[in-house]
Amino acid sequence: MVQHYRSHPRVAPPSEVVLRQGESEIRCRTRDLSITGCFLETPGQVAGGVVDLVFMEPSGGEAVRCRGQVLRREPRGLAVRFLGLEWGALFGLARLVAPGLAA
Repeated sequence: MVQHYRSHPRVAPPSEVVLRQGESEIRCRTRDLSITGCFLETPGQVAGGVVDLVFMEPSGGEAVRCRGQVLRREPRGLAVRFLGLEWGALFGLARLVAPGLAA
């Protein structure tokens, strides 16, 4: 039997994200999101390494800011693991994830 490797559920919230790396800024969307990471659909290639992310709340609430490590790059996007989440970012991500869990 195959064991699932993820320890946190992932949802597909309609969230716009601003990805910043160095001087570049890219607007992208989440394909899936969990409390520990996400997959972002990007319009172009993004270098590996550390990125800064700003999740825009669909309801127009406060933006969620966090930092992440690019784990994997694919032609249509990249997988990111969140790094050192502060309480505000953790609760903000939980607000984005929670509606998808109820569906």
